[in-house]
Amino acid sequence: MNVRCLLSGLLAWALLAGCGAPAPAPAVAVSSTPLAPRIARLEAAVDAQFAALAVPGMSVAVVDDGRVVWAGGRGVAVLETGAEATSQTVYRVGSVSKPIAATAVVRLAVRGAVSLDGPIGDVISGLPGHIAPLTARQILSHTTGIRHYHYEKGEKENARVFPSVDAAIRIFGVLDEPLGFAPGTDYLYSTYAYNLLAALVPAADGRSFAMALQDEVFTPAGMETSSCSAHGAGSGQVGPGRAGQYRRTDDGRIVPAPAVDLGWKLPGGGVLASVTDLARFAIALDDGTLIAPDDAARLGVYTPVRLPDGRSTGYGLGWHVVGEPDGGTWVGHGGGATGGAAYLFRRPAERFAVAVICNLEIRSAGLRTAALAFERAWRD
Repeated sequence: MNVRCLLSGLLAWALLAGCGAPAPAPAVAVSSTPLAPRIARLEAAVDAQFAALAVPGMSVAVVDDGRVVWAGGRGVAVLETGAEATSQTVYRVGSVSKPIAATAVVRLAVRGAVSLDGPIGDVISGLPGHIAPLTARQILSHTTGIRHYHYEKGEKENARVFPSVDAAIRIFGVLDEPLGFAPGTDYLYSTYAYNLLAALVPAADGRSFAMALQDEVFTPAGMETSSCSAHGAGSGQVGPGRAGQYRRTDDGRIVPAPAVDLGWKLPGGGVLASVTDLARFAIALDDGTLIAPDDAARLGVYTPVRLPDGRSTGYGLGWHVVGEPDGGTWVGHGGGATGGAAYLFRRPAERFAVAVICNLEIRSAGLRTAALAFERAWRD
């Protein structure tokens, strides 16, 4: 059976219209439009975006009114075997790991196990003097001044396996370099800064970062396929249900991406997940399972940080926050993995979300465009 539509017609009807399920909220309902045409429009949009992106495989999940209404795949997850891409295919999600990591830290902060505003040097020993005063809030909002990858030096494609978290957070000597600005005074997106969370959480809470993600996010959200990349798990190690990782050469050929290790950057880019699990993550956030709405508002999860000079960073705690001309707001995060890309788009107030992941190394902005196209197809 083709995977064009794993959970389309019958699933959508069962979830939205059957078995006594509550009617969708007025903000997202299209009561005068039957579901079948909406599903057809969405599937046509998925076909069009899959063709435009020209990726080997792509998976998509759409959430409306807090329920998965469509999930499926297009193309091939593993070129070497011909395994099809489905809603359950597990991919590297790249920097979509950051809002997942931020959620775990915020949950710990709500319980008082982690301070968002205290110096991390009070908890993590042995940090350089200019790093110790940084706060978890600055890390989560990319206002530390710690730099991001030097792509031209191949830093993103690290294949070295680090023996400890302490060794991993000091990769490439980044923590010994001067900060780009005084902490809290500017915005600089940084995976290296996020990696400090892998040291902060165990020091403050006692659990490994991977265990904290499992306990604080994956298990309560029902994310059954999600995990942290194991040390030494390179791109060539494709297990059952896993997508391969690929890139396009200058002459247009699609080839396997280089083997890399993600164990050193679990908070910044080391999560593996399916689109179904990213949909569950969005649902668990919106229904308060992971973070109560009052706590999210109080702590500023979806509030863009305002810098001392009045500028807005457009980024809250783990989320890009985008205001629209009509006054609407949405949040999202992209991820560029070695050999893949991901995007998670959300409208928390309307409990709407789109998750898109592919197995070709492209800019995640292309998947953001696709997510917005899927929203229009479903809701218009």
